[in-house]
Amino acid sequence: MDAKEFRNRPHEEEYSVIWIDEMYEKIWNEGRSKNMAIIVVNGVMLASMPQIIAIEAGLDGTEKTI
Repeated sequence: MDAKEFRNRPHEEEYSVIWIDEMYEKIWNEGRSKNMAIIVVNGVMLASMPQIIAIEAGLDGTEKTI
């Protein structure tokens, strides 16, 4: 599954818990090192283990970059 398929895959059940975490990593981009936010969205369904719902990169964690 590629990134586009992962982002657009259907979710079979509702999640009882969702949490969003953000971490900053140094990314090499356009010939220089930049700090970029990596946003990870996790969810837990009632009868299952936690799973990653989405992973996105942005310059910071503001709404306009994710």
